[in-house]
Amino acid sequence: MKDYLPRKNIGVIQNECPETTAMVLMRNPQGRWQYNNIFFRDRCKALLKNTMLMVREFIIHNRYRLCSFIDLENSPTCSIHWGRRKINRCGIEYQNADAQPGRDRQALIGTMAEIMSEELGKEGISGVPFLEFPAQS
Repeated sequence: MKDYLPRKNIGVIQNECPETTAMVLMRNPQGRWQYNNIFFRDRCKALLKNTMLMVREFIIHNRYRLCSFIDLENSPTCSIHWGRRKINRCGIEYQNADAQPGRDRQALIGTMAEIMSEELGKEGISGVPFLEFPAQS
């Protein structure tokens, strides 16, 4: 992607991973409810501060077009369709293939993706698709 997108005149702004910056790379699996707290949400907002400055600069001040946000599939912070999960006896959420969003289920968006959507809304920026990049699990 890093070679393909620039050839198509598509720029990329990459966010820092809030999970990695808060809890390092090698960590135990966590669920959305463990990250969806005031401290982690504040951390996400801080990480998005520079991203939102760049978005404002590109879109509002220079009339670039924002074509999408690409988030990581099955991430409790970045996923777009986190969906309902089962909780094991230790209180940890895990993916449940039967609980994927559908007509009868409301999908939950990951914590960081939710905050990004809120921040875009504050700027009056809407209609930007959020896409999920498949993760190796």
